[in-house]
Amino acid sequence: MSYAGKWIRTESKINDTDLPRITQEYIKKNYPDAIIKEAYMVQSDVLPGYKVILSINQKDEILNFDKSGNILTNTQSTNKKINVDEQKYKQKISIQTDYLPANIRDNLSLSYRGFTVNKLFWAKDNLNNDYYIIELVDETGSIIVELEYDFLGNHISQTIKNIEIEKQEIKDKKDKKTKLDLGIPETAVPKAAVDYFKKKERRVDEVKWDTLKNNYIVTYLNTVRGYRCFMEFDEKGTWLQTTIYLDTKNLNPMMSRYINDNYPGYIIQSVENVATNTKQKYLLVKIYSPDWINDPMVYHQLYFSLSYRLEREVLADAVNRYDFLELQKKAASLANTQKYLEKVDNIIDETKMYSGQAVSPKSLPSGIIKYINDNYAGWLLKESMIIEENGQYLYNIYLKKEGWPDRVKLTFDFKGNFVNQEKIK
Repeated sequence: MSYAGKWIRTESKINDTDLPRITQEYIKKNYPDAIIKEAYMVQSDVLPGYKVILSINQKDEILNFDKSGNILTNTQSTNKKINVDEQKYKQKISIQTDYLPANIRDNLSLSYRGFTVNKLFWAKDNLNNDYYIIELVDETGSIIVELEYDFLGNHISQTIKNIEIEKQEIKDKKDKKTKLDLGIPETAVPKAAVDYFKKKERRVDEVKWDTLKNNYIVTYLNTVRGYRCFMEFDEKGTWLQTTIYLDTKNLNPMMSRYINDNYPGYIIQSVENVATNTKQKYLLVKIYSPDWINDPMVYHQLYFSLSYRLEREVLADAVNRYDFLELQKKAASLANTQKYLEKVDNIIDETKMYSGQAVSPKSLPSGIIKYINDNYAGWLLKESMIIEENGQYLYNIYLKKEGWPDRVKLTFDFKGNFVNQEKIK
């Protein structure tokens, strides 16, 4: 539990044979001489999964796995104090000073007179350790002190920075970024792409060629209209798409009315006029709520025809940053599961099952994964479990439509054959 009494994490001891098959295979392959000392199923809102403690040459090593059984981190056990400077925080949320324990507030008032709190965060690393990160600034604004405390208020570290040095470092980084942001030379671009671009856009400025995965892109300023533009080509130089970034302040009244009526208070991030090589033409409007605290930003995407009629909406889930990242991991895990199941079809030992037992996606029969991929593309696998009805084991699979509130429960028999579906409100 956290200092404030919030549940953080539950670890339940399990047998090593209850670990996902992919986890067991990873340990056998990478730690052939190790002995599994203890195994735990980890329940958490942040990084649920499994924890395994191995004994290697009389030394313990901890391995962490996600819910699908994939390796996350491994940390050798040690009695030394964790160096938090080396930790990469998985969570970092801005909080008010009222949330700080009293002993931290007392320490700040006694030891850092003349300094004021500039920034204050509650943070959590990938091992679920909680910290307070406090940034103080002096009266002149030239000295910054960064402090770290554990969740009980014990002081951990202090870093003092000179703001003038920081400004110079930022300037150096910007200069370096500018030098690296020159793109690629035109001679490195397929001739077909260069010829097409020059034929279509004769009066342009600030032209920069670059690569996007295997494709080529060119960004430029149309000097006639004053618009920023973006053109994309495939690896052979064939034109794929042109995007013109329109002025967000000059949105068509019909589009503005729709956004104001359905998304009051939302901010328009961009308006894009898009034309593709499949003869599709549309206006893409990206909007977001000013109260959105997630990082990276997730936008609501509204697709309008050139006659300003709404054709499609892709809505961002109203979830916090960490839930969103977890959903991304689950989606990626589901997508990779099919590749894994092409090599092996998992069979769960019926003698070690119980009703309500959670099941990793990679432990599901391939028939279930195929049915989901064929009929629920774009849905996220929220939970899968084994249930017992009338003396028979079944699989219950809970899916959520990405970007929408729609939820559904699918039921399959133990061989992976579809039984029924049920919409969940």
